Amino acid sequence: MIERIWVKNFRLLAHNRVDLMPFAVLVGRNATGKSTLMAAIRFVSNSLSLGVQAAVDISIDHAGAGLADLCFDPAVPLQFALEVRLVHGLYRYELEIDRDAGGAGFVSRENLFRLPDSPQSRQLQPSLFGNDDFDELVHNEAPRSQKWRRIAGKTAEGKDYFKDEKTDWNNTFRFGPNRPALGSLPEDIDRFPGAIAVRNLLREGIVLVELDTHALRMPSPPRSEPYLVRDGSNLAAAALDREDAGSYGQWVSPRFVEAVIERGGKRRCLAPVRIEYVVDPMKDSSVVRHADALVRSVAGSPFLF
Repeated sequence: MIERIWVKNFRLLAHNRVDLMPFAVLVGRNATGKSTLMAAIRFVSNSLSLGVQAAVDISIDHAGAGLADLCFDPAVPLQFALEVRLVHGLYRYELEIDRDAGGAGFVSRENLFRLPDSPQSRQLQPSLFGNDDFDELVHNEAPRSQKWRRIAGKTAEGKDYFKDEKTDWNNTFRFGPNRPALGSLPEDIDRFPGAIAVRNLLREGIVLVELDTHALRMPSPPRSEPYLVRDGSNLAAAALDREDAGSYGQWVSPRFVEAVIERGGKRRCLAPVRIEYVVDPMKDSSVVRHADALVRSVAGSPFLF
């Protein structure tokens, strides 16, 4: 899991560190940095999977002046650091994004270190702002006194550097300034077991869930997924324990509806279907609309007889 995040110069986060628990909640008023912190994590994730320029375009919604729009201070590069604890050990990923002469973003510095394993020292943090007392965020080399081992990163010449996690074997490639080295890590599970796990977590394991309050009030779609979709529209079907009749009944109300449709001049019936919808006393008439939507969705399906 991600245990600690550092962000520097990303939007309104000038210099910030956040310690995370397995379950963490950010609470605050609008425009206090909650969504920006999530956007910073997504920026790192998109950089690894799609490249820096694509990550910039997504962050600014494909509009604006480019990387400068993401900088608290346009004269300073973006910097990120994340500590990740896995079964393979404790790792620290550092990423710095600067601008070239044309204003496009590129990876100026990058490191993946394996750190000596130690219990996390979490701090109660009352605010996202003001934590500017941390040490160097993106290192030029591994701090020898702390026994950090560099596994991957960009060299001063812009090459992609990779080193075996256990031996002294190492090699360099050149994948270009738009691609972080970690995102281009060789698929060698024997040499890079922890590094691959870190890459997969940051690249594929970060999922943004944005619950849609309107979708939450609507019935779960027919044949909805067994897992919760990102807008929460199938919450009643996926997220509640159906065996707990008490809590389930507080959220949904089951009704059986027999619907009739006309096709080819003949009246055909659908078998009685259970419809589950979020309880809303103000919208009793919505049951009819739900039945109509269900009929439209399954018309022509094997349920017809």
